[in-house]
Amino acid sequence: MGKHNLVLGWSLLLIVSLINFIPYFSEWNQTQPYTKVKRVHVDWEGLTGLEIIYTFYKVGECELKNFAVVGFNKGVPSYLNYTDLDKSVPFNREEGDQALQISIDLEGKYYDKVEIRTTHLCTFPEKEPELVNRIFTTIYQENF
Repeated sequence: MGKHNLVLGWSLLLIVSLINFIPYFSEWNQTQPYTKVKRVHVDWEGLTGLEIIYTFYKVGECELKNFAVVGFNKGVPSYLNYTDLDKSVPFNREEGDQALQISIDLEGKYYDKVEIRTTHLCTFPEKEPELVNRIFTTIYQENF
């Protein structure tokens, strides 16, 4: 009876562990228009607003359709204006390593967090085209 309980216990532990990893496997299997997103610089008090620099790898089969910046104040979202600090980069970037350098106009208001949101149309061989909405990054206000 002791051996049976030990096998049952390990089996239950394995099942619970696998269930906990399902979201990670699901995300890994989703279409990704960009990968390797890395924060390089964030300045909430930049000369022209919230200034950010991120690097990422752009997937070539995905075309950028929409780019938006959303600020949240106590959970209430607001679309924010931004300025591209690297004006030489086209809206739809080429495949490969890229950098995102923007300044976000906070309009003198406080935001708990700011999200960069994207919509891409991804077209892979032998698959139906897919419209992919993603949060590129979430930047939390560090001083509450």
